[in-house]
Amino acid sequence: MTATPIHDHRLGVRARTLLGAGPRLHWAIAAVVILALLSPMALTDRTFGTDWSNQLWLVWNQGITIHDLGHPSYFLQSTLGAFYPLFAFYGAPAFATAGLLSSVIGGHPVVAFVASYFAAAALGYGGLLWLARQLGVRGWRGHVPAVLFITSAYYVTNIYGRGAWTETMATSAIPLVLAAALSLLGGRRPTVRAAVALVAGVALFAGSHNLTLTWGAVFIVLLVGVAGIAGWAHRPPVRRLALVAGLALLGVGIDLWYLLPDLVFASKVRIGGATPTGAHDLDSFSNVFGLLRPERVRAHSRADVINVQTPVLGLAWAIAACALSWRALTGPWRRLAVGLLAIWALFTWLILVHAPFSVLPGFLRHIQFAFRLQTYVTLAISLLAIVGLRGVQRLRSRRGLVLSLAAAAIAALSLGQGLTQAWRQPSSLPSRHAIFVASYKTPPTWYATPPNGVLDYADASLPMLPKDRLGSVPGVTLTGLEGIQELSIPVTQRPQISGYAFRFPSPGPGPIATNVPAGDYIVGVHGARVAGRTDAGLLVVGTPPRPGTPTRITFQTARTWPIVVGKYASLLAGLIAVLALLAAVVFRARRRLPIERTAPGEGRAPAPPDTREDTPSGVASGRR
Repeated sequence: MTATPIHDHRLGVRARTLLGAGPRLHWAIAAVVILALLSPMALTDRTFGTDWSNQLWLVWNQGITIHDLGHPSYFLQSTLGAFYPLFAFYGAPAFATAGLLSSVIGGHPVVAFVASYFAAAALGYGGLLWLARQLGVRGWRGHVPAVLFITSAYYVTNIYGRGAWTETMATSAIPLVLAAALSLLGGRRPTVRAAVALVAGVALFAGSHNLTLTWGAVFIVLLVGVAGIAGWAHRPPVRRLALVAGLALLGVGIDLWYLLPDLVFASKVRIGGATPTGAHDLDSFSNVFGLLRPERVRAHSRADVINVQTPVLGLAWAIAACALSWRALTGPWRRLAVGLLAIWALFTWLILVHAPFSVLPGFLRHIQFAFRLQTYVTLAISLLAIVGLRGVQRLRSRRGLVLSLAAAAIAALSLGQGLTQAWRQPSSLPSRHAIFVASYKTPPTWYATPPNGVLDYADASLPMLPKDRLGSVPGVTLTGLEGIQELSIPVTQRPQISGYAFRFPSPGPGPIATNVPAGDYIVGVHGARVAGRTDAGLLVVGTPPRPGTPTRITFQTARTWPIVVGKYASLLAGLIAVLALLAAVVFRARRRLPIERTAPGEGRAPAPPDTREDTPSGVASGRR
C-alpha cells in the first residue's frame, strides 16, 4: 500500500518528497549502512573477538580440503588430531561455501571470510526491507526495521565481540526466509526470485549453526502461529502453503549430507552431553534493558566485548506508534501487533528468568547462554516496528511526520551505537598473519587444545580403556599428547581421498591408541577391530592375535547409513533445485514470447474490481 500523503499544505511538496525514496536511494541507504558497520573488518588487519580468528582458520582449512579433494570434508586435520569430526557437527555447509569461494578465487580465505560477512549483513538488511515493503511500508521508512536489526547490540556482538561467524550467517538468513515465504504466500503469483531466495535462505539457515536452527525454528513457528491467527479469515490457498513447504524442505534437503549425520550422531560426542543453560551476569534486567552499550568483557578473554542490550528505544517507539495509530490499523494488524509483543515478552522472560529452561525438552536446554535469545527479541521488535510504521504512514496529520522522523532518529542513533561498538572491539591477535602459520597448527586464540582443553566433538560413546592396557608397535607408534603410544596419522600432509594406512607386523593381541578423536560411526577402520577409546576420546584399535602377522590398518570416512543416505539425498535435492530453476526460467521466457495480435475491436475484457480486504497477506500481494 502506498504512503498516505500528508494533507498539511504548509508542509507541501517537501514533506511528500521526504517520505518517498526512489530505488537508487534505497540501494544507497542499504550500502552506506552495511559498509559503515563492516568498515573495521574491511579497513583494518584486526582479528576482533576470540572466535573470529578461529572461524577464519576453519574456513582456510575447508578451502584447502576442497582444493585437494574436490569436495568438503567432515574432518579437520590438525594438531587437534587426525579425522577430528568438527565439521560433521558444526556448520559444515557454511564452511564449505566460504571454503569453496576461497578456493575458487585462488586461496584467499580472508577475502572469502570478510565477503561472507558482507553477504550476511545484506541478507539480514535486505530481508527486513523486503518484508517491510511487502507489508505496505513505503519510502525510506522501510529501512528503519533493517537498521534496528543489523546495528543491534547482540548482532554487532556476534560479528565483532564474539566473532560468532556461523551464528551470524544463520541469524541473518531468518529475515530472508520470512520475506521470501511471504512473497510466495501472498504475492499475485509465485516468482522465481522468491523461490530461489527461500531455498537458499533455508539452506543457509539450516546449515550454519545448530543452536540457531533449533531456536530460530521455534521463533518462526511462533511467528507463523501469530500471523495465522491474525489473518485467519484471509489465509493463503493450500497450494501456496504446499509450495512454500516444499521449497523449504528442498533447502533442508541440500544440507542433509551434514544434518543427517549431525542429528543421528550428536549424542555420541562430548558436547552432546553439555550442561544445560545457567545464569549469566549479562542476563540482568539492568543490562538487558540498558540504553547504552558499555564495554562489557567476557571473563575468560580480554578481547571479547559482549553487549546484549535490547533495542529499548526501538521497542518504545514501536509500541507508541502502534498505540497512536491504533484506529488506522485494521483488526488483523492489531492482532499481529499484540502477537509480536507477546513473542518479544516470551523471549525476554527466558533471558531474564532461567528456571523455565529446566522443564524444556533437552534439545532446547543446551543453548549455552540465555542472552543468545536476544536475536529473536530484536527480530520481534523489528517486525513490530513494521506494523507501527504501516500505521504511522496512514495518519493524516503532523503526528505522522513527527513519528516518522522519530523513527529515523532512533535508527540513526542505533547505527551510531553499532559503529562505536564495532570500532571499540580490540583485536585478539596482533594481526591476521598470526592465523596462517600452518594450516595444521591451531591459531593462538584456540582455547580447546589438548591436553588441557577438551575436544567438544571427540567420541564419548565407545568404552573407555585405561592407559595401562594400551600397547605399542616399536618403530610405528609415537608418543602423543596424552603421553601414550599412538598410531599417529600425519596431520601435516594434505588430505587424501583414499584415506590413511599403516603397515606393520602385529605385535600380538592388544589395544593400540590412535590420534583419531572420533568414533567408528564416522571414521571407517579397516584391517582392525575398534576396541574403544581413551579418556580424551581417541580411537583405540585391536591388533591381530598372532605376533608377526602382516597388518594393514586403513582409516577413511565411514560409510554408515546417515553419511551415505545424507550424501545422496543432498545430491538429489540439489539436482531437483537446479532442474526446477531451469524449468521456471524456460517457462518465464516462453511467456514473454510475442503473441498473435488481436483483431480490431477484440480488446481484452476489463479486469474485475478488486474487493479484497486490507490484511497482512493482502498487502503482500499488492491488494489494496
